[in-house]
Amino acid sequence: MANQPAWTVYLCQDKHLDYNWCGTTVQIELRMVALLDYYLAQVEQQGGRWNLDGTLWLDVYHRHRGDAGRQRLLHAIRQGHIGYAANHSVQLWGMMSTETATRALLGSREIEDVTGRPARTCLLMENWGIPWAVATVLTDCGVARLARGTYPLRAEEYHRRRAPWPLFWWEAANGRRLLVHWPPYTDTKSWGGYAEGFELAALAGEKWDALKVRMFGDRNTPEVFEKRCAFIRQTVHRYAGLGANYPVHSILLLGTGWDNWTCTDDYRRFVERFHDVSDGQVRLVDARYDEFFEAVEEEIAVRHLVLPTLRGVLRDHLGGVARPPGSSDAGLPGGRTPPAPGGSRCSFGRPQRRMATRRAGSSMRPTRGSTLSVGLPADGMSMRARSKSASRQHSTIPPTAMTWPGRS
Repeated sequence: MANQPAWTVYLCQDKHLDYNWCGTTVQIELRMVALLDYYLAQVEQQGGRWNLDGTLWLDVYHRHRGDAGRQRLLHAIRQGHIGYAANHSVQLWGMMSTETATRALLGSREIEDVTGRPARTCLLMENWGIPWAVATVLTDCGVARLARGTYPLRAEEYHRRRAPWPLFWWEAANGRRLLVHWPPYTDTKSWGGYAEGFELAALAGEKWDALKVRMFGDRNTPEVFEKRCAFIRQTVHRYAGLGANYPVHSILLLGTGWDNWTCTDDYRRFVERFHDVSDGQVRLVDARYDEFFEAVEEEIAVRHLVLPTLRGVLRDHLGGVARPPGSSDAGLPGGRTPPAPGGSRCSFGRPQRRMATRRAGSSMRPTRGSTLSVGLPADGMSMRARSKSASRQHSTIPPTAMTWPGRS
């Protein structure tokens, strides 16, 4: 790593999939298949990378292209041409039961088993508030990395109050940690948003259109190429300006497709041309999601870097209890003591103070000062216990449906 360029920007081509939005199920799935047909042909013939922002893409491609299509996509993943996120889709984590959240990761188990490409990275997009129990679900299922991107709906206060930590550890109640990349928010289609990389498309004149598939050739005219190079330089300058709050030299840019259904090879061509004119201080990589995190993990290990650690609700770095590097452990929300790592009970904990309710039959109203959290139950059951309980209660759930061979 001593000879690496000063900065490496990992450009992850993908399409932010809002399933069943801007179209019927059939319309959206046909668009998904059209994109996969295009990008599979591209990586097979010319190389390069593309990414699936959820495992739902494989389900849909299998449904429309049969077993041959499924094997084709899995082969591209195995070869490293197609990256994937372990989450099923863009999920509303705060409104999902524990069982549903766990089942949503089962698709990644199939991909991992068949391709040998570990399912270690999840995308948590758009949602500002993520219950603390999600960290336990993810880490128990082997996920170790999160890429975050948001949008400004009802989140103005969060933007202003967030601690300036774009890279940190999110520690679950079970003592395990997730490496989180969540840069400060600028705009949905720029830094900190869920479509950071779309700026490269906008600089080429591409407009929003979530209703149809569009195809573009090489848009790297001299003017567009220079604007794109300037955006990469601005991106590096922005991260360099974060100083000690961003101690690594790898940068993630994803969400190139935003809501659009765009087929183009000009990002790959842009990367190639960028290398031709680069002075070597900035390297641009056509990458999978995992390649960014692997580089960050390596730099953390080699340089013995210490990142801030967050416990609690993943909202604005204030919903939980954060401790900066070098500080002692703080108590959890509500004055509770952090669970001992490695304990025999894998507790889901209570990510927020329990909501005070009226007697049965009355409306549920949070008391003043409490936080309403919908979804993942805070009953302290371990994942294994919940799996057994669900198997007993629902005969349609196989007893092994939630076990993950080789994982805790």
